[in-house]
Amino acid sequence: MKPIDIKLKYSVLITLLVAIFVILEFVDKGIKLSKVVFPNGELNIWNVILLCFLSVFITWFIMNHYLNKEHKKHSTTKLERDNLKLELGESERQKHTDHKTGIPNYLSLQKTIKRLNYHDNPVRKYQFILIDLKGFKTINDKDMNDGDKLLRAVGQYLYTKMRRNENIYRYPDDIAEYEQESFFRLHTGGDEFVFLIKGNQVEGLGFVNRLARNDFKELSIMTEKILGRHLDLSFHCSVTEIDSKTELKEAMRECIKGFSIAKKGTGDFNICWHPNNVEKTFTENWELNIYKDIKEKFNVLTMEDIDY
Repeated sequence: MKPIDIKLKYSVLITLLVAIFVILEFVDKGIKLSKVVFPNGELNIWNVILLCFLSVFITWFIMNHYLNKEHKKHSTTKLERDNLKLELGESERQKHTDHKTGIPNYLSLQKTIKRLNYHDNPVRKYQFILIDLKGFKTINDKDMNDGDKLLRAVGQYLYTKMRRNENIYRYPDDIAEYEQESFFRLHTGGDEFVFLIKGNQVEGLGFVNRLARNDFKELSIMTEKILGRHLDLSFHCSVTEIDSKTELKEAMRECIKGFSIAKKGTGDFNICWHPNNVEKTFTENWELNIYKDIKEKFNVLTMEDIDY
């Protein structure tokens, strides 16, 4: 129950009145409160009602005063707690956000994969995709500020284009510090992005095809504004199928195997996907058309044709 907030001037007035009546009770020539309440020295119903009212009022006044103090103290504590909660939430958000691009970082990817490992359907398929911007090192070496601006613009643009069941993460420069494995740094240079796509290989390849044909086409147009000159942006890409029980290190290792092959491609867009023996399991025209479109747009490089 919320206490009544009595204004200070009224509190002082009530306190003074009570104090005056108490003092007068003990002064010989003063007005006796007992004579007012019990004029003939006897109780009647109105005397009792008046006495009860005064007792209840004084008790309520005192208790309300302390309750109000506690309420204000509780409100202050609640406000501090809520502010701390917001600060902790912001700190957690920043912890899982890449400072260069403003998109989810590798820690966020770890958190997502762990959540899938423990809570998702074990037979559900995901496509683990790694892309590397072609020619970024040349831009970065020439002007690091241009490199950072382009990297942020690409990250932010792609982040806004993610649909339901699509997630983007920045692959970190210091991946070896996260995983203590130099293997993860063999083919990367800070201009890579990881995507986690819910669905089968067709879903993953369809997503990559959309990146190349739509998003990177638009990003290439945007380079004029970002860098002051036009660049045709493209990427190397590796697509690896995993399930919800695949641990992140395992997914990374398999994806980088394909990535190292895709990097050998000489086309504008180069791709390697694994497993590469599941295309024959799809029979719908729209599914087959995705493979057809990918092969037209990308230079396709393959791993050894074995079961995954």
